[in-house]
Amino acid sequence: SRQTTFVTNCFIPSVLRGLNTSSLTRVLIMDHLDWFKVDSESVDQEIVQLARVVTSGGLVFWRSAAKYPWYNKILERAGFHVEPVVIRKGPEAALDRVNM
Repeated sequence: SRQTTFVTNCFIPSVLRGLNTSSLTRVLIMDHLDWFKVDSESVDQEIVQLARVVTSGGLVFWRSAAKYPWYNKILERAGFHVEPVVIRKGPEAALDRVNM
């Protein structure tokens, strides 16, 4: 049987620390990483925990206002293969209603 876990209104690293290793197959984290300053220790901690809890072959999805988010390199260092689903083309092209 499949189990779906929804968590809201908590700090993501705190939630991830409470999960078992390799316990998630899919993660959707939206665009919150865009709000951190570059080289933020909080981002590093979150990505390390993501790498721990996402099972081999699992997927992590996020969106970003940046075409090439600065934290992609941190995800890659943690062992993730980073591949964009879509990158907007042109300076005025928005992918959705919040201009991502």
